Amino acid sequence: MKDRLAEWVSGVKENSHLFEERFRGLDKDRLNWKPNPQKWSVGQNIDHLIQTSKSFYPNIEKINRGEYKKPFMGRIPFLVNFFERLVLKAIEPDNPRKTKTFPIWEPHQSSIEENILDQFLEEQDSLVSMFESSKDLIGKGIVIYSPASNKLVYSLEAAFDILVKHQRRHLKQAEKVLEARRAFP
Repeated sequence: MKDRLAEWVSGVKENSHLFEERFRGLDKDRLNWKPNPQKWSVGQNIDHLIQTSKSFYPNIEKINRGEYKKPFMGRIPFLVNFFERLVLKAIEPDNPRKTKTFPIWEPHQSSIEENILDQFLEEQDSLVSMFESSKDLIGKGIVIYSPASNKLVYSLEAAFDILVKHQRRHLKQAEKVLEARRAFP
């Protein structure tokens, strides 16, 4: 299981590097530009990832303190496997199908500040710390519910996979926004 931990940490660090490489130096105007009102800006994509990561901490902290109770639906392996596959397929970076996010993870609609990338990189460090502090939990069959819905359950390992893969999906989305912006005079 240490290999999985190294894989998640490496994935977060690689994502951090890619976000910094592609979006460092964008001014407030370019961070907030949207091709249309239904699409998110680069800044909103980044803000969404910060909110998503932070939403997982309360469950992980409860598990680490021994206060977490396995969700009822988490006791049904078929459902756990079903939801894991469903979510992982939906957030696949190359999946062209658009999915609506849960309200808890909606990005801020107001103007995103230029320091959003720095906030994201700080959050990435916190995410790595959370992964590392959970190393003794990996492989123990822990099932959690999604921070967005207590009816959506998956293994702790799948949650970590989701967090890393989800970042890559939004990296691609933000890159497309930046490409669209470059096409405008």
